[in-house]
Amino acid sequence: MRTLLAGASGLAVGALLAGALAVAFDGGESADGPAAGEVTTSTAPDGPVALSEDLRIEPAWLLERRDRLLIGVHILSEPGTTPELPSSAAWSLLLDDGREVPFSADYASFLAPGVVTVEFPGDGIEPADLEALVVRPATRSLEVTGTWEVPAGELPWRGPPPGPIATAEGFTLMATDVRIGDDGGSIEWQLFGASGRRTVLDAEASWTVPGDDLRRVAAAEYRIGDTPLQLSPLRPNARWSGSLELYRLDDPQNPTFRSRWWGDPGPVTIDGLTVEFRATVYEYADDGIPVPLAGIPRIAG
Repeated sequence: MRTLLAGASGLAVGALLAGALAVAFDGGESADGPAAGEVTTSTAPDGPVALSEDLRIEPAWLLERRDRLLIGVHILSEPGTTPELPSSAAWSLLLDDGREVPFSADYASFLAPGVVTVEFPGDGIEPADLEALVVRPATRSLEVTGTWEVPAGELPWRGPPPGPIATAEGFTLMATDVRIGDDGGSIEWQLFGASGRRTVLDAEASWTVPGDDLRRVAAAEYRIGDTPLQLSPLRPNARWSGSLELYRLDDPQNPTFRSRWWGDPGPVTIDGLTVEFRATVYEYADDGIPVPLAGIPRIAG
């Protein structure tokens, strides 16, 4: 049952690599966590903790780095299966005084399969105060879509947004700042009225220029795929708010790492702009699954 697909020594190196990637990455924004339920570790089992029938989790190392606290975890699975944690998982740190601290981001890399690095704000947290890492898999998901149509004009285009991205079941997904250019762009967004929910947002912008029927496309970074010049794309993380970076694709059907350098920073005259959104909204239970952190190895930062 306790099988790490990469092997023990490989995952030890992979864990350090994943931690190094997280330390090098300084762009993640903090997000509030779901409402904390009661978590107890008084009867915590030894060894890996079961998340489901075929997945277990085991903390591997802890790294203090400036104002951040990083915890590496191994995802264990049956032989012949992929040790992959759903991107919808939400994490928090349970402290010895009963408080829970929500995570800032989690990272995964194709260079270290079966390893996840979870980042927390480090201010005011001492390793001696840590009781457990708490994980909350999503209990329900909802798919929502939305479209913006912008008339002819020029790129780069800046908001205000023509309306909400999507509205459903009492929550609204809004863009708070938008820039879309012929060379790509970014969309700042936030989820309102959705206590205990998080979302993964995907978007694609497309446009044409006068006298040319070829449709230009800018899409989320993960569409480019793993490349030698990109040590992480990180899997899309479910959040309450964030920034979605869009990259101009040289070939929308088969994009390559060269896509990020294609396009004209502008101004570029266009016949019209269409932005299509797809979001998955996740719900979480109040109570989480505690993973004890007693005895976790510490890496000097």
